[in-house]
Parts: sequence; C-alpha cells; structure tokens
Amino acid sequence: MASVAPSSIASKRALILHDALAFFALLAISLALFGVTLFLFRSFEQHRVDLGVRWAERGRLALAHGRPDEAVGALRTALAYTPDERADQLLLAQALAIAGHTDEATNYFLNLWEAHPGDGFINLQLARLSRQKGEDREATDYYRASIFGSWEGDGTVRRREVRLELIDFLIAQHLNAEARNELFTVSGNAPNNVDLNLTVASKLAAAGYLPDALTFYKKALAVDPRNRVALESAGRAAYTLGFYAEAEKFFQRLLDEKSATPVDPSIAQLAADARRIQLLTLTANQPPGERALHLATAEKIAEARLHTCITQTTASGNAGVLADVLARWTALQAGPKTPRKPLLQNPSDQDTWTQLIFQTEQITAQACGQPTGDDALLLQLANASQKGQGSNGQ
Repeated sequence: MASVAPSSIASKRALILHDALAFFALLAISLALFGVTLFLFRSFEQHRVDLGVRWAERGRLALAHGRPDEAVGALRTALAYTPDERADQLLLAQALAIAGHTDEATNYFLNLWEAHPGDGFINLQLARLSRQKGEDREATDYYRASIFGSWEGDGTVRRREVRLELIDFLIAQHLNAEARNELFTVSGNAPNNVDLNLTVASKLAAAGYLPDALTFYKKALAVDPRNRVALESAGRAAYTLGFYAEAEKFFQRLLDEKSATPVDPSIAQLAADARRIQLLTLTANQPPGERALHLATAEKIAEARLHTCITQTTASGNAGVLADVLARWTALQAGPKTPRKPLLQNPSDQDTWTQLIFQTEQITAQACGQPTGDDALLLQLANASQKGQGSNGQ
C-alpha cells in the first residue's frame, strides 16, 4: 500500500482546522446574533408591558377623577399593548358603562362573562346594565347570579351588599314581598349590629312592612339603647302604627338624650301628640268606663269644631253639607244618655258616638279645611279607623 506523504497529511489537518475555526466562528456569530435578537425582543416586549401598565394607570386615574371618556381611550391603548390583561379589560368595561356606552359595555362584559360565568363582579355589572336598559327580569337574574358567584376578598360582605342592592331594585319594581324575603335573608346571615338592623328596618319601611321595620328598630336599640336614629325611627313607626304609648316613650328617650346635636323640633310635638292622643282614643277594646271618659272629651272637641265649621260655611253659603251631621248630633243629644254622663257604659251606644265624632271630623275637614290641635288628632284616629288600622294607646 502506498504511503501518504507527510505534506498531504499536514494539508488535510490544516484544512480541517480551518473548517473547524470557520464553524466555530459562524456558531459564535449566530449565538451573538441570537442573543442580540433575544435581547431586543425581550426589551421590546418589556417596553410593550411598560407602556400597557403606564396607559392602564392613566385610565385608572382618569376614572377615579370622574373622566370616564378619557379613561376609555387610555384603557383601549393599554389593551393594544397588553391585550390579555384581564384587570384592564374589566376596567375598560366599567369605564364604558360609566361613560354611558351601555350597549358596548354590555357586550364587553358578556364576552368576559363567557369566560367566567360565575364571577360575582361581572354578574353585578351586567345586572346594573340590564337595569339601565329596562331589562328587569335579566337584571334580577344577574343579581342573583352575583350573590351566589365567586368574589375576591371578603365575599360575605360583597354578597350582602349585592343583595341589598337587589332589594332596592325589587322595591323600585313594587315587588315588596320578594324584597321582604330577601331582607330577612340578609338579617339571618349577618351579625346583629346597629347599622345592619337600621338598614334592614329602613328598607322594610320603604317596602310597606312597618310592623317588621319597628321590630328591627327595636333590635338596633337592644344593641345600642341610646342610638338617636333608632329612637326617632322607632318612635315615628310606632306613632304611624297607632302605638302611641310606645311612641311617646321612644320620643321621650330621644328628648332626654344629651347631645351637642339638637333634636328635630318636630319630635317634641310628636311626643306631645302621642301623649294627648292616648286620652282621645276611642277603641272598643278599652274598658267601658275609660272609653266613656274619652268620649266625653272627644264629644266636646268635635261638637265645637262642627259649630265653628257651620259658621264658616254659612258665611260662604255652603252650610248645607253639614246639615245632616248637625241633625244627627241633635238627635243623639236629645236621648237619655250622652258622653257627658259617665253612666254611658253600653258598648253599642259608645260605638254610635264614636262613629259620629269621627265622621264629624272627616266631614268638617272636607268642608272647612284641615284642622289643628285636638281636632287634627281626632281626624287622625278617624282616618286610621276607616283604613282598618285601628288605634290604641299601647
């Protein structure tokens, strides 16, 4: 076999070394270019993120300062740089809603809802938007979904707040029975504190459930007996319900409280009226002797009002409307028993006199205008009796 010349071997080695050096040089250049490219790419991506954060912060500040349209523009720009930033998506949807772009905001929140249908916040926003669009059924459904949805932070508090907002919506829709049920749910799932009891009570009153409202005002007072809002509200509720003795106690407790903030001047008058009206109540559940004394007082007041009104209407030529009332008074006073005689113990006679006194106050109010003083209190009792509410001094 022929031997290879040393020069040929050296030449091959030189060629291999040259190729290796060229390869490593190209590899080094490629790695350098890759590093530069990666650095530039990451730098660009970080710059995009920084721009997104910067514009999002501008949007948040604009929204916080009451400039929703400016916030919309800033947040759109932020999402152009960071399109997958969910917090900015939510903020943009809020800004659209606040700016009055209801349909666009709804579509935006619906897109977010499709990805997170159980999100309490998204459902709440959709409920509010549905209210604005007059979609009452949808609004109620979204409110309930929000209540049972997931919340970040203190979910118990947020769910209670949403339920209270739903209750206001139900009351506005005159769905008072549903609102009442929700209020009892709120009270049953929350601690017994003054503020919550007052909130529940005020909403029950707004829904027309005044007896229930009074119960919760009392619950608030059980926690804080000196709470002025609870005392005044309980007094007014008891007064409206005809629980005048109870109302007087609440008002008097409020008046006895020493505070730098003066009490509403009307409270003193309501306390006096509650005290006085207890001497004028004519309900059938009173002992006959006590009712007879009240009738004696009320008869004098109503009769005087009748004669004063007759004088006024005679001068104006309208006395005819009172002729029948006067005739009834004359007929009853001609009988053997009148309220002035304490012997009047017959419940039937007492009912007859009570009806006449009440009708006198109502008719004279129509003929001569709204009365004042004791006549106003008797008219109040008459109207309550006519509504079936009744009245008592308890």
